[in-house]
Amino acid sequence: MNKLEEHHTIGMAGHIDHGKTTLTKALTGIDTDRLKEEKERGLSIEPGFAALHLPGGKTVSIVDVPGHNRLIRQMIAGVAGIDLVLLIVAADEGIMPQTKEHLDIIELLGIQHGIIVLTKTAELDEELLALAEEEILGFLIGKVFEKSPIIRVDSITGDGINELKIEIAQMVSTLPARKISGPFRMPIDQVFTMKGHGVIARGTVQGGAVHTEDELTVLPSGKKVKVRQLQVHYERADQAQAGQRAALNIAGIEKNELQRGDILVVNEKRFSPSKVIDVALNLISSQERSVKQRSPIRIYIGTAVVDGQVVFFDRNEAKPGSAALCQIRLKNPIAVQKGDRFILRRPSPAETIGGGIVIDPAGERYKFGEQTIAMLERKKCGTPLELVTEYLFEHQGAAFDELQGIAGDQLNGLLQEGIESGAIIKIAENYFSLASVISTSCDKVRKQIELYHNNNPLDLGITKAELFEKMRRLMPELILNFSLAKLEQADKIFRQGPILAVADFSPHPPVHMHKQVDILIEMYKKVQLMPEQFNQMAKQAELADKDIEAVKHYLIREKQLIRITEELLIHKNTVDKGIADLKRGTGMSFTPAEAKEILGVSRKYMIPFLEWLDNQGMTERIENKRFWTSRDGEK
Repeated sequence: MNKLEEHHTIGMAGHIDHGKTTLTKALTGIDTDRLKEEKERGLSIEPGFAALHLPGGKTVSIVDVPGHNRLIRQMIAGVAGIDLVLLIVAADEGIMPQTKEHLDIIELLGIQHGIIVLTKTAELDEELLALAEEEILGFLIGKVFEKSPIIRVDSITGDGINELKIEIAQMVSTLPARKISGPFRMPIDQVFTMKGHGVIARGTVQGGAVHTEDELTVLPSGKKVKVRQLQVHYERADQAQAGQRAALNIAGIEKNELQRGDILVVNEKRFSPSKVIDVALNLISSQERSVKQRSPIRIYIGTAVVDGQVVFFDRNEAKPGSAALCQIRLKNPIAVQKGDRFILRRPSPAETIGGGIVIDPAGERYKFGEQTIAMLERKKCGTPLELVTEYLFEHQGAAFDELQGIAGDQLNGLLQEGIESGAIIKIAENYFSLASVISTSCDKVRKQIELYHNNNPLDLGITKAELFEKMRRLMPELILNFSLAKLEQADKIFRQGPILAVADFSPHPPVHMHKQVDILIEMYKKVQLMPEQFNQMAKQAELADKDIEAVKHYLIREKQLIRITEELLIHKNTVDKGIADLKRGTGMSFTPAEAKEILGVSRKYMIPFLEWLDNQGMTERIENKRFWTSRDGEK
C-alpha cells in the first residue's frame, strides 16, 4: 500500500469583517493581511497563508480567504484543495450574504469537514449568543455542516482560542491522509520575483511531492522549468508534498511567462491542456434564473479563471437545483484532470450558479441527444478497465484484492488483456502496475541517483538504504525495487555492493575543488614518506572544512593515497618507490636499521611503513628481521 503523509490545509471562510484575519492571527500569531491596500482598507484582497501549530505537535496550513463579494475569485483560489473549513460568523451580525455564498462554494467543492466559529463574543451576553447560535443551526439544516460543532471565540481577548485549537486538532486527526505517491501538481496562485533568486511561484500542493532540482512543466504553456529552491511555510525545505503550502524558486522562465491559474506538474502527459471539458454539473437551488443553452459562464477551477459557455445535450435550459451532464467550452485552454472540482459563475450579474466535477478533461463536440448523455454517463462512472487503469495510475501499483473490489469478476480478463498489450505489468505475485508508471518511476529513481552524484561527486554513489529512505514516500517499495531491477537490466545503473550509481558516472572532484585537490596531491608527492596529518595538509591546500573528509575518502578509494595507518597517508608513487628501494638494497631479509638507512626516514615513519608491508603480506617479521615473502616473487 502507498505511504501516506498527513499534511492538511484549513480554510477560513465567511462574510467580510466577521473576523477571519484576526482569528488567523490569534491562532497562528501571523497577520495574513500583507498588502498595503489590505492594511488601508481593512479587508483581505489576496488569500493569506500561515502555519498553525496544533496541540500534539502537528502543523497544518491555514488559509484566510477574502470575504468581499467582489473578491470571490481569490476566495475560490484559496479554498480549492482545502480539507477542513472554519466557517466564521460574527455573533453581532449573524448569517450574511457572503456566509451563504461561501457555504454554497464549499459544498460544490465537495468539502465535507467543518467547524462553525462564532466570533466577536466578548461583548455579548449569553442570551444574544444563544440566539446567534440558534440562527446558525437553523441556517445549516440540510447543509453539509449541519452537524458541525459551534465554537465561541473572541480573537481580541483570546477567549475560546485554545478550545478551538483542540477541536481543530481532534477533527484533523480524523481526516484522510493525503496521498503523495501520485503525480505532483501545484496550481499557482501567486507569482513574483525576488532579488538574487528570480521567479517564485506559490501555491498549495494538490498531489504528489516536489524536490529541489526536480524538472517541472508549466501548463498550459508547456514551458520546462527547474526547481532551484523551495520553502514550506516560509522555511527552507528539500521537499514539499500534498497538503502543504509551498513557494518554489524556479529557473528557466520569466515572470511574465507565468501567471495565477497556471499549474506546475511533473508529468505533463497526465494533464493535457484543453478548451473543451465534459462535466457533471450541479446548479445551486438558491438561484432565481435558469441556465440557458450556451449561456456565457466563468469557470473557477484550482486557481484558474476562464470564460466560456455551457453546452447541454439533453435540454435547452437547466433549472436551479438541477443536475446535468454537459460540456464547458472555453476561450482559453486549461490543464485539468478527471475528478477535479470547479465552480461556475455568471459574468454578469456576477453570481455563483453551480459547480461540479470534470469527467473528461479533453472533450469533443457531440450531437444533441440521449446517445451523448449515455456516453457521458459512462465517462462519469468509467468502464471497469478505465477504473482499474485509473486506480493503478493514482496508486502506482495495487494488489489483486484491491483491484477486484473495482472490477469484480472481470478482473482476471482485464489484467491478462493489459499484460498482453504491455500496458499492465505484473510486479510481483498478485501485485500489478502500469507500464507508464514504471517508466516514470524509473526516471525518478535515476534522477534521484543523479542528484546524489551532483551533490556528492566524490562518492561512488548512494546506498540503497539512503535511496529507499528518500523515495519510499514517493512510491510503494515493490515499485521501487522493480524499477531498480529494470534499470540494472537495461545497464542504466550499476551496483557495487550496497552502492548504486548511474552507468556513466565515475567519482571526481567538482570543478570548484580541482585546484585545491591538485595542490594537495603535489604536497603529498613532495613530502614523500614524511607527511603531516591529512587534515593539516588539506587546510594548507585551502580545502574547505566540510570537504576534507570526502576528499580523503576519494583519494584513498582511487588509490592516489595509501592508508599506512589511521593517521598516516602516503602517495602511491612514494609507496611504490619505497618498496622498490628496499628490494634493491636488501637481500632475502633486512633489519629495521638497514631499512632506515635505505629509506632515509626516522623510526616515526619507518616502523608504520614496515608494519604496513607485513599487513600487506609482502614481508614477514621473524624476531628482528623481515623476510620478503614468496607472494611478492622473492625467495
